[in-house]
Amino acid sequence: MNRFREIKSILNPQEVVQKYLGLPEKKTSTGLWYKSPFRKEKTASFCVSNKGIHDFGDSTHYDVISFVQRYFNTTPLKACLLYTSPSPRD
Repeated sequence: MNRFREIKSILNPQEVVQKYLGLPEKKTSTGLWYKSPFRKEKTASFCVSNKGIHDFGDSTHYDVISFVQRYFNTTPLKACLLYTSPSPRD
């Protein structure tokens, strides 16, 4: 198994997103809803479930690595390393 697949299978998308974005705007049976960290918006359109992360505002789907990669504008490898480092909220 490659390292990226291993990391994706271990990490929970809800925990990863909450580490960086804090508490969600709302919780539904679909998942946790946030305002997108990638643009300004009035209504939460960024849904995070145990299955993954979907931004309904621009129809982009993320896994835990691609979310951290885009959030920090970095490479997939550095995204994996960033997640294991303490965040500013810790």
